[in-house]
Amino acid sequence: MLNSIFKKSPVIVLFFVVFISQTSYGQWKFADSINMTSENYSLNFNEINDIVKKKYSHLKRKKIDLDALFSNVNQKISVSKTKEEYFQCLLYYFSELKNSHSRLFLDDYGINCSAKLIQNRLFLERIEDNTFIENGIQFGDEIVEIDHIQMSKWLESQLNYISSSTYEGDINAVVLFKVFSSTFKDVRTYSIKTSSGIKQVKVNLVNPADYSHLLFRNQRKASGKILNKETAYIEIKSMTGKVVQDFIKVYDTLNNYPNLIIDIRRNSGGNSDYSEQIASYLIHKRMRACVSRKKINPKPNSYKGNIYVLTDVFTGSAAESFALDLHESGNVVLVGSQTNGDTGNLPKVFTTSFGLSFSIPIRKPVQISFKEFPMEGIGIPPHHSIEQTIKDYVNNIDTVLEYTLNLIEK
Repeated sequence: MLNSIFKKSPVIVLFFVVFISQTSYGQWKFADSINMTSENYSLNFNEINDIVKKKYSHLKRKKIDLDALFSNVNQKISVSKTKEEYFQCLLYYFSELKNSHSRLFLDDYGINCSAKLIQNRLFLERIEDNTFIENGIQFGDEIVEIDHIQMSKWLESQLNYISSSTYEGDINAVVLFKVFSSTFKDVRTYSIKTSSGIKQVKVNLVNPADYSHLLFRNQRKASGKILNKETAYIEIKSMTGKVVQDFIKVYDTLNNYPNLIIDIRRNSGGNSDYSEQIASYLIHKRMRACVSRKKINPKPNSYKGNIYVLTDVFTGSAAESFALDLHESGNVVLVGSQTNGDTGNLPKVFTTSFGLSFSIPIRKPVQISFKEFPMEGIGIPPHHSIEQTIKDYVNNIDTVLEYTLNLIEK
């Protein structure tokens, strides 16, 4: 594990897992492949800071003392001798911008596994790494230590290297993008509680990290099913690609049911134009979209029944603006967890003369919705707040979906 250059004060780990997914725009590179020597570190950082100072939307509102931050980071950079130390400094700098769309475009090394944070405990979710499989690690086993550090303390140590707009976003982004991955090639040891006792598994983080479980590459962006004679279900996995076409195909087969559940948990966004097109099938009267400010007109076959939208802290960017549009239409009931807290505010990609890409929001002034809800820094609260329980998780039961079905029945 990389040694920390910066430290933050202790925090209490909260519930669930998060957004901040890698997007398709910009040029992603491995840090150790970027052609930059120590003599260029300060020059590259100065380029980044100058752009942030001129363009970043949230400096004043978040009360960021950029000069002090620059001075602090630049001092650390001046004594950085390796790329690892340098990029730790840059990751810390972006974490202090406190925004999900402010990030370095750095690829990770990792293994094909994922975990889920439930009630301050970390459980294995997806296991596709041979080392884990050979050691008998299974779905629902609990990670209690990482690199011989108690799990919650290890998560805290990684907060310096994650950018998010809310505290919940920070914690859960660490779960998604740090537990099984690293900016540099690394060796990591996991202590895992299994049915046969604690097992220690040492793995090499040397292959490109696979985030396909988040981005749903090469899969349909929307899928649906019938849950019972009264209720249909559509999951929208991302607001990218052919999501509108995929949604329409599914919607046309399910729009006659009295109740419709729209699941946008783990949907980290994409294109808000797509989300607005989908919203036109789920509203009753004309409204203005919170992002584009364009009028959304309901389709002739827009849904006439009861709509329940499932959200969590993964729900961000274009998926979050989708949830906000539907919420302000007055036509849906939100169930689950508060959303990520960052709809975007026009993120733009910049690339330094040394080939390092990064993004920051540039829209000024920062948008608020037509009903005056902040579109950054605060997640959308659900009408019914309910989260996955450990008991249900290990038994493969979706607590939020079951709660929604019971709500509909009542």
